[in-house]
Amino acid sequence: MLQMYALRKTIALSARYRFAHRSFSMDLAKLMASIDAVKLDWSLPVFFLGPSVLLFLINLLPPALWAGALTPTPTSRNTSTMIQIQSFRKFPWLSKYGLIQDVESMPGPYPASVNEAKGIFTFMPQNELQGFILNSASGASARSENSTVVHDKLDNTKYQYFNRSYGVGAAVGLEDVFVVDRYTMSYNYYESGYLTDTRCIYNTSAILGLVPSFGQPKGWHLQAFEVEGILPNQYEPNLSLDANLHKHGADFVAATERNNKAIVAIHMASSNNSHMLGITSTGTQYKGLNFTQCSVTFTPTNFSVSVDVVNKTIQATPRETITPFITNSTLEQKVTECIMEVIYDLSQSLSTALYVNPIGNAMLDNIAALQSATGSHSERTNLTAIENVFDSILDNALFAISSAQLHLLHDSQSVPVHVTSSAYSLGTPVYIFIIVTFSLFACMVFLAEAVRTRWWCGISKFDFSDLMSVIVGASEGGKGVSIEAQRRQNRGPETGVYAVSSDREIGGMSLKLIKGSITVLDARRDALTGGL
Repeated sequence: MLQMYALRKTIALSARYRFAHRSFSMDLAKLMASIDAVKLDWSLPVFFLGPSVLLFLINLLPPALWAGALTPTPTSRNTSTMIQIQSFRKFPWLSKYGLIQDVESMPGPYPASVNEAKGIFTFMPQNELQGFILNSASGASARSENSTVVHDKLDNTKYQYFNRSYGVGAAVGLEDVFVVDRYTMSYNYYESGYLTDTRCIYNTSAILGLVPSFGQPKGWHLQAFEVEGILPNQYEPNLSLDANLHKHGADFVAATERNNKAIVAIHMASSNNSHMLGITSTGTQYKGLNFTQCSVTFTPTNFSVSVDVVNKTIQATPRETITPFITNSTLEQKVTECIMEVIYDLSQSLSTALYVNPIGNAMLDNIAALQSATGSHSERTNLTAIENVFDSILDNALFAISSAQLHLLHDSQSVPVHVTSSAYSLGTPVYIFIIVTFSLFACMVFLAEAVRTRWWCGISKFDFSDLMSVIVGASEGGKGVSIEAQRRQNRGPETGVYAVSSDREIGGMSLKLIKGSITVLDARRDALTGGL
């Protein structure tokens, strides 16, 4: 390669400079010729063969080093840009006609749900996304903190979440068109959301139960049922129990056959940021859910959203607790109550099924899965499974409403996003370092020799690497060379002389160049001269 070529030419120039000023042996000239031609001359004496082999081997290194220095290697590059995520600067009122009216600036009304190629976007996930939500809830306990289980994002972007979604990441696959290109491997951003936490107990003294609706004939085959009672956060101490029950009334939950034993009703109460759920059921099929009472907290939290674009996975990780990101307290209460109502509405709309209750089945499926995974059938295991179901429903409700904020209301904000893209680097650093070091060494040797020889001032015209120069020099000085060779081989003029590469007698012959003439020095130091 270039470095070795420079070193070889530097050695050749320095040898020619030396030959012009000092005597040299034929073996030394052969060594210089083999170095310049990059070949091994096995006829050299042992003390010359060592340097020849060493320089030959060194000459093989640069191609390998250059291959390492120039071969493209996969790497990555990091850039920063912005991504649009949902904001809650405004929030719609939901009307009974399925239309939304923005409370601040939008003239409306607008549809509360849209079904398009990217998915279903709705402010009423309890109606439009029932199947998705319950399917996700039935396997909620499998999504532990260190689990590798994935579940689908509730749209058509084909992304999946590791563990809980926490309701964040709605923008992934929807609003990242300016973030993702064909080289993007992953990206990460921070998003404010709610960390929902459900805590449940069995309260056998709960004032909550299912009763037939007032005024319907007892003989009717189709019966309507109501949840009668109150939850602890509804009780007002200054009122009697009857007054409390009368004040909060009853919730209609089911219209079903008279003897149906498969009703599961979930009563919901939200007041002053206190959210509670109560489960009551009929018959024995869902007996394990009866008397369950749960409290739900919404903690404003900063989440890290890590997106693997290649494998289409999302990892949402809670970070630090933050101040409420919805600064309007009334609006914040409205958002959290809207999320809680998803569970309540699911209970109402799904309790009318005959002999089976989908939301009750989701809870029982998750209880069975957790019991199988832990080997425990305790009350605490059952309650943990119910907690996980409610957390899953709340996460998906948050996600659905966040997606609707983005896609229907176009209520968004820009946040920084860090993008990792695939790239190729030219070479490996260690090989590049060696090549640069070797190149600098070759330059330093060249400059040092140039300074030492005063830019090779007085260099001989005899070039041992040039065949024409060697033939001309040998023919001009042939008489002196021939006589000395005959003497060393003990041959007379009548027999002539022959040259063998391994002939040590001829190889040790001393030569000197003086004023353009080859001078052969014999053993007695007598000069036999021929002109060059």
